[in-house]
Amino acid sequence: MGKRTKVAAIAMLLAGAAAMALWLWDPVRPGLMAAQPDDLVLGDPNAPVRIVAYVAPSCLACGAFHREVVPRLKAEWLDPRRAVLVYRNAPSSDTDLVVSKFLRCIAPSSRPDQSLAWLEVAFQTQATWLAASDPVQGLQRAGRELGRSNFDRLCLDHPVVEENVMRARDAAADAGVRTMPAIFVQGRKVSPADLDRTLAKVASAQR
Repeated sequence: MGKRTKVAAIAMLLAGAAAMALWLWDPVRPGLMAAQPDDLVLGDPNAPVRIVAYVAPSCLACGAFHREVVPRLKAEWLDPRRAVLVYRNAPSSDTDLVVSKFLRCIAPSSRPDQSLAWLEVAFQTQATWLAASDPVQGLQRAGRELGRSNFDRLCLDHPVVEENVMRARDAAADAGVRTMPAIFVQGRKVSPADLDRTLAKVASAQR
């Protein structure tokens, strides 16, 4: 190993140690670990490691996280039941608010599988429906292959739906969510870039 390669390797180790030290220093938020009514759960809820991700439908970085990172998480952590991923909605714009209400109207909380299916549609077709003059209509068109094209627009104005979406927004703010995706591992915040390293360290510590 050449001198330059050794220096690069040491720098990587130091960066990883620094990131882990910052993660351990960050206070645990016990409330984040508890199940919430609107949680969308991918994986075994009883898995030893809990990942909570606050996302919003129109958040481009959230869409990229779902398309590029979640498949790897699923293969390496969720399917083997080493970790569970919990999605929580954190609407931060007018578009997020109306689309979040749409998702509630077309996928009731009693059917989390439908909610996950529609969230998948929202992130996979994000560029298409965000460019539509009416995001709800754009998303509805994108999801027709799921056979769920019937939708009552009056539901969007239902006070209970509005209240639930606002509650989700406030809960995200109370959790300290400022940018998204906001990812927490075992109740501590972690940057998306450090997620794999943090999961590996946590899993190793649990052995």
